[in-house]
Amino acid sequence: MKKNIIFSAIFILFIFSIFFIFLKIKKEEKNEQLKLALIADMHKCLPFSPEIEKDGLLNDFTTDVETEKADAIINLGDLLSYRVGKCHETAEIDLRQTVDYFSNKNFPFLNVLGDHDIDNSSSFDFWLRTNRLKSSYYSIELKNFKIIILDTATGGEGTQNRCSEDENCQELKTQYELYRDILKDQEKFDNFSKKNNISRERLEWEKDRRKDSYFREEKNIRNSRSFDRGKISLLQLDWLRNELEKTKKEKVIIISHHPLFRLDTGEKIYEIDNAGEVQKILKESGKKIIAVSGDAHIWHEEERDGIKYFVINRLSNNQGSWAFLEWNKNGVHLEKIGH
Repeated sequence: MKKNIIFSAIFILFIFSIFFIFLKIKKEEKNEQLKLALIADMHKCLPFSPEIEKDGLLNDFTTDVETEKADAIINLGDLLSYRVGKCHETAEIDLRQTVDYFSNKNFPFLNVLGDHDIDNSSSFDFWLRTNRLKSSYYSIELKNFKIIILDTATGGEGTQNRCSEDENCQELKTQYELYRDILKDQEKFDNFSKKNNISRERLEWEKDRRKDSYFREEKNIRNSRSFDRGKISLLQLDWLRNELEKTKKEKVIIISHHPLFRLDTGEKIYEIDNAGEVQKILKESGKKIIAVSGDAHIWHEEERDGIKYFVINRLSNNQGSWAFLEWNKNGVHLEKIGH
């Protein structure tokens, strides 16, 4: 009788051990699988992209995310439309509403800074605060993966300004921003109006005139170069190198707004200033790496030095485009969703 009890206890312990080993294996297998929901270039602005609000693209997208059971959502930049028409007037509201919308869902939301997401130091600071970030480049660990978010819009140096090296463009931009900020603050306007004997209507006209001239000058500078050029500062490069060296994760996903390689779409050339140095850091890290970006408004993928690069089409394309990136034991697969 006593032997039977001991045998039964041993048998039960054996069964429990097998069960816990099975659960551990399943957990490890699950941690080796990652699915990311990707959107790019939303350009949210009611006058500019009414289809986002009208057709409920965000609801369609998040419903798809829930169905696919994605581990996180990543927006690849240009959620906003600064320097497009009058989109700056609603930009702060658009950003806050969209970030709140995603933050209230049951999955992590990672936001990447794009070149249309900010216009000056004030909008840059607001972008950081709204996304609850201390820096525009950052990293997280999710399951057995490392996700690194780069800032190719400002390089990681704060506000970007395409016309900073053009004296006329910079002067127009400074005047426009000064008048714009004065008109937003009644006390500032009253003091300025009294000192300069100018009406609100006249100041509005002066602001719009300088804004139009500034946008035109900036566009001319941009078109004369025929490409959208991003950058990564030396400080951010050192940070990237350190992130890759210190992480124990072997699988790394690099996320940026601008492609980290030269991409010629036929209409524009997209790249970052120091693409070669970035690619060298990724190649020499010894990690398994894939890189994902937006900005170009097309689907594209290629492989360089064993690293897969993906470019995601814009969300506001026709009736909506987004993607699911899955990395598991079978490799990396990108599912393109286009309507």
